[in-house]
Amino acid sequence: MNNKNPKKKDQVDILLSTYNGLPYLADFLQSIRSQTFGAWNLIVRDDGSSDQSVDFLDDFRGCYINRVEISIGKNNLGIINSLNEIYKLSKSPYVLFADQDDVWCEQKIELSLEKIKVFERDLGKDVPIVVFSDMEVTNEKLDLISPSFLSYMSLDPDWSQQLKNLLVQNVASGCSMMMNRALFEKAFPIPSNAIMHDWWVMLVASAFGKIVYLNEATLKYRQHSNNTIGARPIGVSLGWKLLLDNPGFIHDRIYSTQRQAREMIRRYKGQLRPSDRELVKNYAYLSRKNFFNKWWVIIRYRFHKSSLAKSIVFYWLV
Repeated sequence: MNNKNPKKKDQVDILLSTYNGLPYLADFLQSIRSQTFGAWNLIVRDDGSSDQSVDFLDDFRGCYINRVEISIGKNNLGIINSLNEIYKLSKSPYVLFADQDDVWCEQKIELSLEKIKVFERDLGKDVPIVVFSDMEVTNEKLDLISPSFLSYMSLDPDWSQQLKNLLVQNVASGCSMMMNRALFEKAFPIPSNAIMHDWWVMLVASAFGKIVYLNEATLKYRQHSNNTIGARPIGVSLGWKLLLDNPGFIHDRIYSTQRQAREMIRRYKGQLRPSDRELVKNYAYLSRKNFFNKWWVIIRYRFHKSSLAKSIVFYWLV
């Protein structure tokens, strides 16, 4: 593709929620400016920053008239509600999420768009499709920690190919995704019971469309003390330590995946395939079942996490 002036129909929207991101915005915005694919629009909502993020973004907008839109929030809503505030501003056929502290590789948009269009040609543009990629993990100064986020976190991209897996655990980061219009409109607005916007998008794509893995690291995922989620490998010893130190938090995290599943039932009950509806419903109410029924469901659907350590904690607390 490698086209700075592609056709109008190929335009992409980049959705960004900022919050006190001034130390990182210069690197991020420069990586947007350097994209080999030029037909991007940046839609930003500042989520109540107390630094000079808005002024910095406004200067950037001055260089890209009609391509950068900024909404200034008076209150801090959090990432999900902030994205819900600006999703209606998106009009392009393809949408990407962005994090203020990451740095995109020059071909991120180009490679993702090439991949998603291959599957649109096969499946049609009305089928919800998401492409996600790997990422490099770096420290705050962008020094390399790992060339692969997925390997660093012991995650298998093939995990994404089954809805039963995604009910329990997500493997894709929002900042690595591109989705087509069909998926964007199907998934938004993101419900308050969703754990994160990227997890919800993956669930919707799995239930109604197609998830595609792009085997490239398309961005630098910066690790620092202010990460909303962050990358932290969990082995057996750390898994047990987390369980013993804070079992309530881990239990709540597991329960929140079931609450998210119940939200899928509420929103899409009449649209889910019967087999998927039964699957989601069984997981959604797993903790409410008695011991024998709970384990019957776990064994029947083979619910587990992506590693032994995580699965042990899951089985212990579910």
